Amino acid sequence: SSEILVRNSKRIQKSESLLRQKETALNLLRSLQEGTTKASELFCPIQLGKFLALTHLWNAEHALDPDDINFYYNPIISQLEPIGSDAQLGTYPHYCFFKSGIMKENWVNVALKDHSIASSYIEFLSKFSSHEYIESLGLEFAEKEKCLRNLLIKECIGMDHITIWKSIPRIFDYDPWSKVTATAKKIRQELAENNIILGYAKRDHSNKSIRINLRNTTTQPVEVISLILNDQNFSASGKYSHNSKNNKNVFFNDSFILPPRDNKNWEKPKNYSFVLAHLDKADVSSESISVICRFLGNPSPPLQIEVPIDHFSFIES
Repeated sequence: SSEILVRNSKRIQKSESLLRQKETALNLLRSLQEGTTKASELFCPIQLGKFLALTHLWNAEHALDPDDINFYYNPIISQLEPIGSDAQLGTYPHYCFFKSGIMKENWVNVALKDHSIASSYIEFLSKFSSHEYIESLGLEFAEKEKCLRNLLIKECIGMDHITIWKSIPRIFDYDPWSKVTATAKKIRQELAENNIILGYAKRDHSNKSIRINLRNTTTQPVEVISLILNDQNFSASGKYSHNSKNNKNVFFNDSFILPPRDNKNWEKPKNYSFVLAHLDKADVSSESISVICRFLGNPSPPLQIEVPIDHFSFIES
């Protein structure tokens, strides 16, 4: 866990009110580090979802690093608000916010384990990467950005050669509009991925039930809404059969959430099981079973993915 630093400490020390706010803010951040408080209780999911989506869209990931991120404590709502600095647009490598970053289990990874924040992030990522949104941004800001860029270029003329050379990739050559258009296209392609789960189903020996085993094939959470057997629709969350049903982090808004795969431990995926039995009035002799699912937060219509019924299984992890 990174050390928590307080800004403007001298000013804070002179005010009892600010001292109390400082202690509250520190306790909130410590509770996030220790995992004792849900991230959606510390942050507004809508605000943080927008912030992360815009950061990813504009390739401003550098602003999320521990040395560059600040958290403002809002005493009115008693929540934290992220303020990034030194974004260095377009110069930092893109990475998956759910599983990657400058360090393992960074604050973004931890926040996105909260399904409310993850759902908000993907929802705004879909909105901000749309053709319509990118086009509206260009119409409103392209000319203004060009004017400001020309002013910066004018200021660079006459400066020492080191300053000029350092400014080339960020001011002279960097085209934010082609960059954001390309990034938005890539985001749309990723969100349109159809092969987001892998699964198989097996009947029991007495042919009285079917066990469906599913795994997430991606590095972001997948919402499993329902299971369809012979046109009968069954809630996925109600058919989850794992012993540790007290793990509430796999349930969200009446759906079951398949956690992201660990891209650093790709060889040991985790399977999640669901059982349909005669008591469900389901014809377990059927050869047809489908899973209704989508990326958590994706506003697009859910996918219907067919799962084969066979006598083979994955290697248990």
